[in-house]
Amino acid sequence: MQIIKTIEIRYLRSLYRLKIKNLNDLNVFSGSNDVGKSNILKALNLFFKYEVNRLEPIDFFSDFSFKRLNEVRKESIKGKQFIRIDIEFCRPVNYKGSLPARFKVTKIWNRDDYLPQETNDLEFQERKGKLPSTLETAKRMLPKFLNRIRFEYIPAIRDTEYYDYVLENLQESLIASNMNPDDPILEAVRNLNANLGKISESLKNDFYKATKIKADVSLPEDPTALFRAFSVSTDWEEKSSDDKASQSVLLSQRGDGIQARYIPSLLNYIAENSSFFYLWGFEEPENSVEYNLSLELANDFEKSYSKNAQIFVTSHSPAFMSLHGKNTVSFRVFKQDDSSKIQQAYPDITGEGMQNLSSDLGIFQLYEEMNKIFVERKNNLFATIQTVEALQKEISEANLPVVYVEGKNDHAILDTAWSKLHSSEDPNFSIKNCDPLLKVDD
Repeated sequence: MQIIKTIEIRYLRSLYRLKIKNLNDLNVFSGSNDVGKSNILKALNLFFKYEVNRLEPIDFFSDFSFKRLNEVRKESIKGKQFIRIDIEFCRPVNYKGSLPARFKVTKIWNRDDYLPQETNDLEFQERKGKLPSTLETAKRMLPKFLNRIRFEYIPAIRDTEYYDYVLENLQESLIASNMNPDDPILEAVRNLNANLGKISESLKNDFYKATKIKADVSLPEDPTALFRAFSVSTDWEEKSSDDKASQSVLLSQRGDGIQARYIPSLLNYIAENSSFFYLWGFEEPENSVEYNLSLELANDFEKSYSKNAQIFVTSHSPAFMSLHGKNTVSFRVFKQDDSSKIQQAYPDITGEGMQNLSSDLGIFQLYEEMNKIFVERKNNLFATIQTVEALQKEISEANLPVVYVEGKNDHAILDTAWSKLHSSEDPNFSIKNCDPLLKVDD
């Protein structure tokens, strides 16, 4: 799903002046460490949530470009300290009658302002005759469109607090959005509250005598607050000599890799079951994930998750850098002249961007070759397993007694007779035709 076509960032941290064009459903940013890859995602987080880091409001003096600050000091001109982000949007189908096919929204944070100044190019679009409706209609619909966008910033280090946040979003998606006032769950809560009121009568009376304030003990009827202890459990299977025992284990008690793998699945479910437009800024999704799972994860990002959200990923993994689908584009991020620069690496895999990226990562070419070998051997192993299973079936059949018949009618008669007598069991013998005029399969 594509919502953003172009991003232009000025004076945010290492991003002095950076323009990213030709964005797609899945956008992968790679390069050496500390070249500014994450700052691209932080710029999107700032644009949509007014935060550079998650849950941290902008700190202009820390987030303003150091290179630009030196220029301003040398020029001795006031009023030139600002952070600017321009985003060119692609119009969703359901806004075809009100918004142009492409339109730009600009947000500027001045040094002493907490909230940005917001502008757009709708009047310019009107002068060019590109509005499908009146200017007033377009101006009215633009805020509605922007309010339907949900940007999710997933940091490289996903701690317990972040998991709680994601589970809270899942809770809202599963319960609150699908619950009406007459829902049986809410009715049960109301009945339970009535009983709690009776049980706690003496407590209320005692508190009222002491303070002259009435107080009730009750559960919240708001589903989001009611299910605050929402959790995800998983099956933990242990093989024993006799049988396979299974028990339930909380996701929070599983390994970091399993937890990390669950996040994109969870976010995809929320996006798939929502009327909002979702954007992901995902830092290093391969963190804590074994290489086999990384391959599957990258494939899911490209083939499945990018259908429900436009995704921006930073990654060092060849599993992501080797993605070459039609809905994927990858970029090399690097530093030059004390600021971050960008080159497109894919689809032009033979171009300068991909060659430089291979050099930046050092062992990228080796990893890519290893990736090909890994996938090839994995496919070969799968084919071998199928062959072994087929041979085992043949061996099993070869160990059965054989009943030879003269024709296919006799074969059918014996099959029918067995099914009538032993409908729930497979035959304990095999049937073969000995008529030389019949084909082997007859």
